[in-house]
Amino acid sequence: YKHQKPVFFIIFTITCLLWVFSGLVGHEPWKPDEAYSFGMVLHFINGGNWVIPKIADVPFMEKPPFFYILASFFAQLFHPWLEYHDGARLTNGFFLLLTLFLLASTYKEFYLKKWSHSYTPYITILLFISCFGLVYRVHLLITDVALLTGFSLSLYALSLFRKKIVLASFILGTGVGLGFMSKGILAPGIIGSICLSLLLHQSFRNQRYVKFLFLALLWSMPWLLIWPAELYNQSEKLFWLWFWDNNFARFFSTNLGPQADQGYYYKTLLWYAFPVLPLSLIYLWQSAENFVHRNLFFIVIILFNFLIIISGYHRFYALPSVFVLLFMAYRLQDKGDHYIIPIHFFAVTLLILSLSATARELYALPLLLPLALMASSYFENNWRLFDQWLNKAGILIFSALILFFWLLWIAIIWPDFPYLGAYLQHKQPGFIYEFSYLSFGIAFSSSLFWLFIIRLNYFTFKPVIVFSYGITAIWCLLSILLLPYLDFGMSYKGMLQSMQQKMPSHYNCISSYRLVEAYPSLVHYYIGEKMHALTAQNKKNNCNLLLIDKNDSTLLSPGWEEIWSGSRPGDKHLFALYRKEKPDACLKF
Repeated sequence: YKHQKPVFFIIFTITCLLWVFSGLVGHEPWKPDEAYSFGMVLHFINGGNWVIPKIADVPFMEKPPFFYILASFFAQLFHPWLEYHDGARLTNGFFLLLTLFLLASTYKEFYLKKWSHSYTPYITILLFISCFGLVYRVHLLITDVALLTGFSLSLYALSLFRKKIVLASFILGTGVGLGFMSKGILAPGIIGSICLSLLLHQSFRNQRYVKFLFLALLWSMPWLLIWPAELYNQSEKLFWLWFWDNNFARFFSTNLGPQADQGYYYKTLLWYAFPVLPLSLIYLWQSAENFVHRNLFFIVIILFNFLIIISGYHRFYALPSVFVLLFMAYRLQDKGDHYIIPIHFFAVTLLILSLSATARELYALPLLLPLALMASSYFENNWRLFDQWLNKAGILIFSALILFFWLLWIAIIWPDFPYLGAYLQHKQPGFIYEFSYLSFGIAFSSSLFWLFIIRLNYFTFKPVIVFSYGITAIWCLLSILLLPYLDFGMSYKGMLQSMQQKMPSHYNCISSYRLVEAYPSLVHYYIGEKMHALTAQNKKNNCNLLLIDKNDSTLLSPGWEEIWSGSRPGDKHLFALYRKEKPDACLKF
């Protein structure tokens, strides 16, 4: 492997830099997640109260404010060189780099003594960024990126506690605190459950581990207590709104999020965690070779999973798999922490996520950390034929996608391109492509480098390089070359600017009806106006401008005049702005 080292590190560096920083700048805040997130960032940029996050002066208590405060710092640090929303998104780059570093450090603590190759920790990083579901989400301005870093800190702390208990406890406490201040009670709930589940093993039932957990709890106290105490001091009502409605109620009820369907995370992980999921499963299968009746055991578990999913108790669908994983960890605990901890980390996280009444694919991000570690362990005893198939499949898939995206780009700049040109113009009418030599150069170089990757001689880790750089090259094309076209359709900037041109020169304020948090945030950013929500409990709003969904125009009483209507390019979702012509004009609730 010595002759491959320089080439590998060149590939590794290029892949990581392109993967982390592509797509962080150059587009407007996208609805839904980025739009409301940036609304709170804008609140802190304008010097708002650090305890109560707000969107256009309206408290938004879904999540604690740490991520938004840090993003506001990045936004101001890079302004005016970057727009506020682009600068804020660089917060993701900071957290992503930290997560990758922590993942490699965890690998070193767990596995490095078992390997003779000094660069295998970097394979774990490449496996992690290979995951299909990871690349888009972590480049958006969302708190889940900081949550992912909190989980990676906790995983690293568990790998370190036997050697450096004080440092490890500090890292674990910081990970729990970061997750808590980014997302809420979910993070300490899951991480605490993982730590307690490890007590199933004799090697963890000792004074050192208990001391480690106690010290970690002390380190986490400032994170867990200061902001909630100050929030309670400023507004008891908002405290309970955050503590109960946006934590426990969200877990037990679907009123505040999308409902979890049957076997949701099983179906999601099939594509979301590819290719680390199959590699992890093969590793676990190989590890269980000493199980008596191994085949029968797994068939029965699969059958139980199926029966639970089709039954009325489908929220418990993960229980059989979690039982199997924890049972395997218990029976094979002599393999050591590098085997036990990733299994517990994955199994407990999966169980808690599956029990929640609400589900989104981005909630599965922390599951990719232990999967990447277990997938790297697969190479201890890899299946060469499977690796070769994976290598060929990756080359074919990503080569086809790279070619397709270049054809899309040609069709965008040349509307007469057969079939695609007319279709793309129809989807986003009015789009005009502005050629950028810098964007073209980066995208072209990344695709050209792909040719170098596929021409490498086959070796053990080549499938990892193929998938990690393949997904990176695709992301470069999407987030750099095709970004102007995508942003033209996703951004509300043009729509709101056209609305601003139709607004009267004199008005007292703007109200809105039944518009989610993203729209007040965007109106505040692009127009500088803070909309007031009009509800059945707030009928006495005296604003003489009203922004609503066009479908709700039937609720307007006589006395309103439509002065503007519009939507994003190619979007059928119409909005309308009305001016109150009569003092008694209202909405028919």
